[in-house]
Amino acid sequence: MKSHITIIGIIRIGLSAFWVLSGCLVFFILWGIGLGVGSEDPTALTVLGTIGSLVGIFLLILSIPGIIAGVGLLKYKNWARYLTLILAVFDLFMFPVGTAYGIYTFWALVQEETVAIFTGEEIEAG
Repeated sequence: MKSHITIIGIIRIGLSAFWVLSGCLVFFILWGIGLGVGSEDPTALTVLGTIGSLVGIFLLILSIPGIIAGVGLLKYKNWARYLTLILAVFDLFMFPVGTAYGIYTFWALVQEETVAIFTGEEIEAG
């Protein structure tokens, strides 16, 4: 199960990093467009800069819990398992890839063996 936990943690960090990069891209594109048309329409720079900043900050704030959860999973912290399960609920709505990842996350993180890894308990064979 440790390999599944590692895979989930890496994917969680990767998805969150993707959203951080997406936020940065939106920020720079909108600011660039605003600067390009700002000489003709000074309001465009203000509006596009504000929208770009808000979207970028919004995506950054939404990505932070995923990065924290992914790092926590890689360190086998029990709180990270709970945080990842909460985030997996939201993943279910991102059809089709997010749905598959959310189902995989639930399947892997609710197994008795996985719970034992996070709580430090040993499972008796038998």
